[in-house]
Amino acid sequence: MNTDASIISIEYLDILRSLPEIQAYKKISYELLNIKARQKILEVGCATGEDVRALAERVGLKGQVVGIDVDIAMIEEAQKRTKNASLPIKFDQGDAEKLNFADHSFDGCRAERLLHLLDQPLKALQEMTRVVRPGGRVVLGEPDWATLAIYPSGPSIDTSVFEFDQSAIMGRRLSSLFKQAGLQVLKIVPVTCVITDFSLANQAFHLKSQILSAVNRGMISNSIALEWLIDLAESAQKGEFFSSLTGFIVCGQKPLD
Repeated sequence: MNTDASIISIEYLDILRSLPEIQAYKKISYELLNIKARQKILEVGCATGEDVRALAERVGLKGQVVGIDVDIAMIEEAQKRTKNASLPIKFDQGDAEKLNFADHSFDGCRAERLLHLLDQPLKALQEMTRVVRPGGRVVLGEPDWATLAIYPSGPSIDTSVFEFDQSAIMGRRLSSLFKQAGLQVLKIVPVTCVITDFSLANQAFHLKSQILSAVNRGMISNSIALEWLIDLAESAQKGEFFSSLTGFIVCGQKPLD
């Protein structure tokens, strides 16, 4: 699956955020952080800042939530959306693989759909672990694109037509990365997103672009791709289209000194 950062736009994030499963997924991740009043929390890859604002409501006015993102356009949008909010929030541009914070600066750290976009996901997780205090929690959520299920399934009953690599299966890799970063895994929560609206699924899962990519890679012919797209459109008209994708949330704790 093509998970290049270029497909991540503000519009795309707003579409995902509208899905009830994603909203539930976010709430679970907030709860797993076990936030207390007055704590300081870091959100890595904060995008437009919705999660930062939600976390800020939990730490209270005497706490703080810091959101960083490598994309300055995301930071500017986050600041714009937070302009009239009286919350203890700070946004800044930053690199997940080289966090500009001292050791033990935060009580907890959260990131969502971030590691699969990075060249060095373990390095980023090690950095998050470094800046969290001993006993603090790190909570990450990642999709696992190899769980993508579609009906009609097209020329292959499995998803081999789609392009999967180590980044695309980040969801199932998360717990291993946590252990490599020195975190104790406390909980793993699967969350499955089901979409039966073809237009919405195409936006969320990039179905058409992945089918065309399969043509370009010589995996299927133009005629088969066209037939598949027609089948998908017809199934949508009949109310028979189905798609789902499973992601995983992992909660880890930094050992006490």
